[in-house]
Amino acid sequence: MNEEYQKCKKYEREIPQYLNGTLSQDDTLDLIEHVRSCANCKEELTVQHMVAVGLNDLDQIISLNVDDELEAEKKRIMALRRKQDRAERVFLGFLFFNASAFFAALMMLIL
Repeated sequence: MNEEYQKCKKYEREIPQYLNGTLSQDDTLDLIEHVRSCANCKEELTVQHMVAVGLNDLDQIISLNVDDELEAEKKRIMALRRKQDRAERVFLGFLFFNASAFFAALMMLIL
């Protein structure tokens, strides 16, 4: 029980960072998975979201669906990671092509 309590406290401390967009992608994904299975943390996230949004945007508070919000954030992070992976593969391909061309030219000079 104490271990679960400590885990929840960790995630509760991360909620403000999640809400203001400063929580890392990995920590955000961990938070999302935890909140899906922990009613207390889901409630805490909802309450902190309501406070963060404030009464000026009451319509947004009323229509808040935490599960949908978390799923959308997870999809956003996963799409961003796929985009970063593609960019890295393109860069590595370009680097490999240039290195191959360099070595081929070098071999022609040597032979």
